[in-house]
Amino acid sequence: MDMRRLCSVLIHRGERYRLYPTPEQSATLAVWDGSLRFLWNLAHGQRVAMGQRCKVDRRQITAFGQQLELTELRAMLPWLAVVPRDVCDQLLAQLDLAWQRYFQGIAERPCFKRKGRDRAPLIAPQDFRVEGAGRQGRLVFPKLGPARIVVHRPLRGRAKQCAIVRDGDAWFACVSQEIDVVDPLPSTKPVVAIDRGIAVLLAFSCVGVAASLAVRETWCRNVHVPR
Repeated sequence: MDMRRLCSVLIHRGERYRLYPTPEQSATLAVWDGSLRFLWNLAHGQRVAMGQRCKVDRRQITAFGQQLELTELRAMLPWLAVVPRDVCDQLLAQLDLAWQRYFQGIAERPCFKRKGRDRAPLIAPQDFRVEGAGRQGRLVFPKLGPARIVVHRPLRGRAKQCAIVRDGDAWFACVSQEIDVVDPLPSTKPVVAIDRGIAVLLAFSCVGVAASLAVRETWCRNVHVPR
């Protein structure tokens, strides 16, 4: 068994890349935004209506339950079926997370999304790729095809999610990743106790009094000082 693997730390990090979709892709993203906004408001309204019922008729609504109902809804609405299924599932998961944060008292209550003011989450939890480097990079997104992005910093870990967001007139691809970072090995240098004073600046347990700042810096580089 690799002991270095056991001493690794999992870090979550995100990268934001500038996205340059084609006119056809921009039109597709605009259609998806309207469809996802409809799905958000429908699922959110279902939760609000359930909360207004009496306790006898009230039942718990979960993201999993709404995702099961999504199959029939997509069959009834072809324009909703155009949006990737994983993206729709992830939107319902984000709505469920927003309600959980509200019940925990760490966020405001979720609200309905209005056209021209709010944008629905457009997140792909899988089946996307970031390729290339620099201005030659591209993002392969489900049902959108390859789109040009500026990969100013390559991904160093496992890509987990990709969110396409619009900021003003610019598009961005926000990719979250998991990075395994190996913990540094413990120091083998001797442990030294240091006493700070007024008349004497520093006193070390191994050599006594440090006469100057240069001596202090030398010893601090050569020994392990507990913090």
